[in-house]
This record gives sequence, C-alpha cells and structure tokens, in this order.
Amino acid sequence: MQSDDATRLLQDTTRVRRRTRRALNPSWFSNLVFGAFFVGTAVLAAVTDAGGVMLAYWLVGAALAFTATFWFHVRIERELGVDGRAWDASGTLLIALLAGVLVANAVFEGDLRAAMPLYAAAAALTGFAVLWGDASEGAAAAGIALVATAVLVVSPETPGVWANLGLGIVLLAAGVAGRVAWRAPAERS
Repeated sequence: MQSDDATRLLQDTTRVRRRTRRALNPSWFSNLVFGAFFVGTAVLAAVTDAGGVMLAYWLVGAALAFTATFWFHVRIERELGVDGRAWDASGTLLIALLAGVLVANAVFEGDLRAAMPLYAAAAALTGFAVLWGDASEGAAAAGIALVATAVLVVSPETPGVWANLGLGIVLLAAGVAGRVAWRAPAERS
C-alpha cells in the first residue's frame, strides 16, 4: 500500500467513524425535548408558587422527556441496524450531569443555586461534544455557561426562572441547529 493510499484510507475511516457517531447520537432530539421541558419549568415557576405543582411537573415531565429520548435513540439504532450497548460513555456523562445538578441544588443557595446546576450541565455537554464530535453540543455548553454567568452577574429577582428559561432557549436553539446538521450528511449522499 502506498503512502497516499494509506492516508486516504485513514481519512475515510475517520470520516465514517464521525458520521456513524453522529448518526447514533442524535442529540438534537434530546435538546429539543429538554429545552421545551426547561422553558415549561420557567413558565410554571413564573406563574405559580405551588411547590406541589412544580414537583408534579418535574416528576411527570422529566419521566416523559427521558422516556421519549430513550425510545427515540432506540428507534435510531434499530434503523441503523445497530444493537447499542446497554452502558457507554454517554450514560456515564448523563449520570455525572444528574449528580452535579443534585449536588449543586443541595449545596448552594440564591443565585448560586440557580447558576451552579447550569455549570454542571455545561460541563456535561462539553463532554458530549467531545465524545460525539458534535459542534452544536459544544455551542450549547458555551451558551449554558453564559446563561449561568449572566444569572450571577445580573442577580435577577427570580434567578431560577431566568436560569431555566435561558437553559431551555439554549437547548432549543442547539436542537434546531443539531437537527439541520444531523440530516445534512444523509441528504448529501
């Protein structure tokens, strides 16, 4: 094998690996679902003080969001003819994200309680961006960190409402951008 042929083969392999990783991890769907969930959280928090209503929304809404996302990923894997692993690096990042959010909510108060979970989310999305080679996840991570910093700097009267609204909007934008990028390689083929 000539050097040029070997280089071309390695480039083709890298390109196929990148496309396969992106096809198997359609983060755009998760971003849209959870973006809508967090916008709903912000709206609900802005219009009601009832903790029971918010708890019910979170229990039911989060369960539905996780279920929809899980089944969407399973459907994509089946369409691609791939039997995904039960546990992978994505699952580890998701657990780290949830743990970071729970710890931040338990440890911090006030503006920090609103901002620190967003920093945990930004760190996890950075991990997803690196793992999947997904620029929209990296942009979402930067946007979420910016929202968290804005909450700390501005210190609004209702930091949780603004943090959830900003998080939701960033995820919705990343979902739309990711959807366009996810389908673009398939449409060019």
